[in-house]
Amino acid sequence: MRTRAMLVIAAVLAAVLVPLPASAAVSGSPPPHLFADDFADQDLAGWQPVGSWEPATTTWPYYWPNYVRGTGRLEIAGSSGWTDYGLQTSYVYSPGTGLVLRAQPDGRHYRLVIRYNAQVAIEYVAADGTAETLALYTGFGAGAWQGMSFQVKGDLLAGQMLGIPVPVTLYAHDTRLPSGAGGLTDGSFDDVTAESFETPAPGTPDTHHPKQPAHPRVQAADPGYATVAWDPAVDDTAVTEYAVYRSGDYHAPGVLVGTAPAAGSLRVPREPTGFSFFTIAARDAAGNESPVSVPAVLW
Repeated sequence: MRTRAMLVIAAVLAAVLVPLPASAAVSGSPPPHLFADDFADQDLAGWQPVGSWEPATTTWPYYWPNYVRGTGRLEIAGSSGWTDYGLQTSYVYSPGTGLVLRAQPDGRHYRLVIRYNAQVAIEYVAADGTAETLALYTGFGAGAWQGMSFQVKGDLLAGQMLGIPVPVTLYAHDTRLPSGAGGLTDGSFDDVTAESFETPAPGTPDTHHPKQPAHPRVQAADPGYATVAWDPAVDDTAVTEYAVYRSGDYHAPGVLVGTAPAAGSLRVPREPTGFSFFTIAARDAAGNESPVSVPAVLW
């Protein structure tokens, strides 16, 4: 049954490795921003599911109101011609949850995946479904909504999990899959984005924003202040500064409260009462700003 299931997956992949519709993609060749989906439209336009996938909603406080969940292997989007790119998403911890890069028509792909026994791994998955471990971390913890990113450039694979108690970063090298579409595997996801890492030609304006800063954290400092910290972000040129935003509501846009010239920490004002939600964005020399980090909450 497993072999038959993998053959079905390979057949579906062969038929679905196509670009997202124009409404969901940004034009250009290659565009630095490939696509994004927050599932607010409550549909799966542009995605090609293998298995059972559906949009869902939740009313839990401070959680994303719309997301996608699924089982049965894969949810694919993008083009078979994608080479150097990355996926980023929010997810709910569950073994089997992961991101897929360079998916092939015969079912082969790279996968960043949560395993049982508190493990997270980068894998090469063969056409018959056999998974070869390329990098492994043991001690990854469970949590609610968290962040996950998976990037490939040349033969370098880099995966990051923003988990509990610490963020996990894995690296691996592999040359078997030079290009292919991206996707999701088993789990609940929200705010999926894909970014190209193609290097611009000399003289080309830099329009590629940095990656999202990782592992935001905050603690109370002097009365009325907080110390916000984060891990470095990645850019195709260089990150020149970080912007820190504060909001009194998880879903509301933040107000800029300070900037820092390098990764590390920043002392900023906090709300006098209630929750303070802090997010961080990275900026490059051209003024491109990354998506903000997941919020760090000060109670």
